[in-house]
Amino acid sequence: MSGHIPKALRQRVTEQGRHRCGYCLTSEYIVGTPMEIEHIIPQALGGLG
Repeated sequence: MSGHIPKALRQRVTEQGRHRCGYCLTSEYIVGTPMEIEHIIPQALGGLG
């Protein structure tokens, strides 16, 4: 995802996801770093799919 993500939006997404990855549901606590809002690159944007 390109561009700036407002802090309020980032916080809302994080809270709604209960600080877990939306794909594998791994907690930020287990990973040890803050989750990215979008860490999977869509095929339409050059991702591997």
